[in-house]
Amino acid sequence: MRRRAKEWLGAGVVAVVVGGVMLFAPDTNPYAAELAEARRGASAFQLEVLADRRITDAEIAEARRRWRACLQDAGVDPDWAEGVSGLPVVDACYESTRAHLEELAWNMKVDPENRGLAVVIAECLQRQGFLPAGYDPTGLTMEEAVRGLLERVDMSDEDVRACFLPAAGPR
Repeated sequence: MRRRAKEWLGAGVVAVVVGGVMLFAPDTNPYAAELAEARRGASAFQLEVLADRRITDAEIAEARRRWRACLQDAGVDPDWAEGVSGLPVVDACYESTRAHLEELAWNMKVDPENRGLAVVIAECLQRQGFLPAGYDPTGLTMEEAVRGLLERVDMSDEDVRACFLPAAGPR
């Protein structure tokens, strides 16, 4: 009986140590800060989506389905409400479903290492020969970087536009 108690005690100590290490270990997810920010003020549904620190296409589809249902329940046509803001019911439905998720999911796909969207897009444009190898948007605000990129490339080119899509990320 004593041996069994010691085994259980030993297992408990190991669990506490491992749990403590995991609790105080630094978060290695490159989007840890953004995920923490997204959790502030998030709905129960959004917290559930963010719990595993990633956002899947299926979860985005579910967020959009819930957004449409919320609007329909409020008597608002979702097709009309797409892109509309400033109306309390539209804003409330958006905040409880899609907000905190869509932009973060897109950023995580395009820039999985969180190096900066402008850097990833510039690298894609460089790989395709649209930007000189020396172009470096590091340190620029996103607005400055995008303005700089748009001044240098032709957005009517399909290959250029492809660099602004999630598939543009690291290869």
